[in-house]
Amino acid sequence: MSTKIITIMAAIVIAAGLFFFAGYRQTAPNGNQIPNEPPSEQKITVAEKSYDFGEIKITGGKVSRYFRLVNDSDAELVINDLYTSCMCTKAQIIAGGDVSAIAGMKGHGGGSGFEAFKIVPKQPFYVLATFDPMAHGPDALGPITRFVRLETVSPSQPPIELELSGNVVREITGPYLLMERTDYDFGVVKQSGPLQKAEFKVRNIGNEKALVKEMPSSCNCTSGTIDKKEIAPGEEATLTVTFDPNYHEEPEGLFSQRVKIVSNAKNAEAPAAKIWLTMDYDLGKDKLKLSGHEENDGH
Repeated sequence: MSTKIITIMAAIVIAAGLFFFAGYRQTAPNGNQIPNEPPSEQKITVAEKSYDFGEIKITGGKVSRYFRLVNDSDAELVINDLYTSCMCTKAQIIAGGDVSAIAGMKGHGGGSGFEAFKIVPKQPFYVLATFDPMAHGPDALGPITRFVRLETVSPSQPPIELELSGNVVREITGPYLLMERTDYDFGVVKQSGPLQKAEFKVRNIGNEKALVKEMPSSCNCTSGTIDKKEIAPGEEATLTVTFDPNYHEEPEGLFSQRVKIVSNAKNAEAPAAKIWLTMDYDLGKDKLKLSGHEENDGH
């Protein structure tokens, strides 16, 4: 092979490499442009992948669920698509103070409405999934299953599907408690700081009075109080969850605690509020109220 041919082939290989690494750009299914660097390995941790609303009153308004996820990789996470399985369901990503566009079902000549969204390394984020029981008309009763699908640019991260289910009924018989949100992230909490408090709204969408019996927590470091022990149909109560950062030693890194509302409500499972945080022992672990670690199901 002549020197001239070898030189030409080498030039072609070098040019192709420069084109790939300098001009690498993907187009998402919805037309979004993805950043110019090849995707690095990514990993998303999902706290739960499905939620059952139980009975959904068709005239009771939209119902929502926050799904908590974490970008567990050391690289920026690029979510290039988010869409739902039906026009009655919408989804949105919330990360810190940033909120994505609202996404829906694909088809009918257009995309889902979602635009590429970035999550920084190790950051928790939420997918807010909302179902509208009246979207298909006043007679669309019976069991439902809907999906929200999240896709990233990284080939190392498979698509994630989140599932909503329930039974749409004309009228909910008995009391039924619906929480506006179920999770709250305090971020990093200092041991020297004050008691941490988060409020959760609870609404009775049933047709009978809800009677709150008790509010057990997953650990003694966490407690709950509610401003109404009796919640009439259509009324709302406020559950306040309190965490003591100087109570005892907590797990390393991100962890959660929860408070359940035990009542006479007809929910498939007792409604629960969950808090997330990471501890900063700025006073030193020797200053904790309890020196030993308490075992509990929230850790």
